[in-house]
Amino acid sequence: KPGIPFEDAEKKMAKKPDSNPNEGTIRDPDVFPLGSEVRLLGLIGEHPDVLNFFSESKILKEHSLVKKLKEQWDVLSTESNTGTDGQTNTSPDEDLSTEETDSPTPS
Repeated sequence: KPGIPFEDAEKKMAKKPDSNPNEGTIRDPDVFPLGSEVRLLGLIGEHPDVLNFFSESKILKEHSLVKKLKEQWDVLSTESNTGTDGQTNTSPDEDLSTEETDSPTPS
């Protein structure tokens, strides 16, 4: 059983301090001690259906539609221009002062 919401468990514990509403549920440390989630994930990863899913998803990479979409994506995405790496000649503060001096002065 999955357990009950935390707030409900707190209310039940306040009413009956001698009973644990999460006893026997996933929130019970006697049922699922710390670290058991890692073992569960390992067991799930070994399940034939999970293994089959990831095997089949590798096959998708070879599908012509996926290849075409990848090629289009590669054409659309461009790499960064290496000539623009590093610092610029002007800082934002210098840009502001230049704009102020370039503006027409009242006569």
